[in-house]
Amino acid sequence: MSNSVADIKHAKIKDNDYGTAAVVGFLSGLSVAITGAIKDAPYEGFDPVRFIRSPLVGAVEGPVLLKGFGEMHPLLLYFSTIATERLS
Repeated sequence: MSNSVADIKHAKIKDNDYGTAAVVGFLSGLSVAITGAIKDAPYEGFDPVRFIRSPLVGAVEGPVLLKGFGEMHPLLLYFSTIATERLS
């Protein structure tokens, strides 16, 4: 296994790195917003207020999840933020 693959596999977001958690949360919310816009825009039209909601909620929920669960792998935080954003 190459060194770069091992680095990615063992990457962790430290439990006090809320800026990185907010960025990961924003990106997860952005992916939800983009896929939702692709799915719904042809039928309901595009609404910028509804589009920006998911990235903003994700940017808030990412650090909250990191605070609650401590050190996390970025992918775990990414998918956990998607799940909590969909629940909210």
